[in-house]
Amino acid sequence: MRIAVAGFQHETNTFAPTVADYEAFRIAKAFPLLARGPEMLAVIRGKKLPSAGAISVLEAAGTEVVPILWCIATPSAHVTEDA
Repeated sequence: MRIAVAGFQHETNTFAPTVADYEAFRIAKAFPLLARGPEMLAVIRGKKLPSAGAISVLEAAGTEVVPILWCIATPSAHVTEDA
């Protein structure tokens, strides 16, 4: 079995002064940086993240994980179209 996995984390706060544009996801401050494809596995493996936990369980069950994307931005206003 093959399962595609992606992780996207953002807390939207409409009172925040800045929006979450692409750059906000690219420069993630305290979390793993934006990663696509196989790089995603290396970036989040072993971290305390929902996506990492899902990947760990899937791999333990013998599932082929197809990594798509991991990204996070700090809490801010809405996510922009470019992001």
